[in-house]
Amino acid sequence: HSVICTPSSLHLFFFSISKMQSQTLATKLSFAFVFGPASGHINPSLPLARCLVGMGHEVHYLSRPAMKSAIEDTGATYSSDFDWESELYEGREIDLYGALEYMKKEFNQENEKVVVSMTRLMTLSNRLMLPGLIRFLKHFNASLVVYCPFMNAEGGYAAKALNIPSVSLMTTAGPGSIYRSFQEFLKLSNTDEVQLREALESFEPHRQAVADVNDMCKINLPISVNMNPLGKLDVLSLDIACLVTTCEDLADPCTPEVEAANEKQGARFVYVGPLLDKEGAC
Repeated sequence: HSVICTPSSLHLFFFSISKMQSQTLATKLSFAFVFGPASGHINPSLPLARCLVGMGHEVHYLSRPAMKSAIEDTGATYSSDFDWESELYEGREIDLYGALEYMKKEFNQENEKVVVSMTRLMTLSNRLMLPGLIRFLKHFNASLVVYCPFMNAEGGYAAKALNIPSVSLMTTAGPGSIYRSFQEFLKLSNTDEVQLREALESFEPHRQAVADVNDMCKINLPISVNMNPLGKLDVLSLDIACLVTTCEDLADPCTPEVEAANEKQGARFVYVGPLLDKEGAC
């Protein structure tokens, strides 16, 4: 059964888990939603946005042009990440993951295995997105940031930089799915965890990007991002909650190491089920 988004369910999703103690549902708030162009990641956010708008709140998306129509159908406003995140996009070719393919050429990663080049360049890409995203959040006076922890970790980083609460939206089968995905990706790239860790830690542009993000956001990302242990998303430690679009019974099991690490970093998972509110919402 799908979860229908109603004012009462949004109260559960956001405000029973938030630290926004001075604000209530009766106060008009500004929500910033940060999502990329992957439909499987952004679609479950649309019912949340539609319901928030129906309750009188403002919702402002930062996304891609392909998502403009679906976003505006919720009553939310749409802004293009191309326009706001000029530090990343100016002078670079655009792709699904920002400007990753162009950056492979820029940082001599074209001949590296896919998992190596993507992992090496992801935090560097986040670093370049941050100034523009921070401008966006300030412009709309965001009260809370909702973002995809897989494709848009910069959402959690920027929220922390401005001391704004953040909620991530996990659209896979729970935190246990992350380890499985990593393992499959490593296998496809014919590499292993040790090789990936060494490749990450030896790449100076990545090390500098991590240092910059830590300095800008007053956080403590490790050099081996998301590998302590493999399958733990470091950005989740910054959130007041992570909404998971499955039920707990259907979630992939976590390894004991990942489960313990998530507990230690204070990650809170709220299983909300598939978020649908009208025909065509999926």
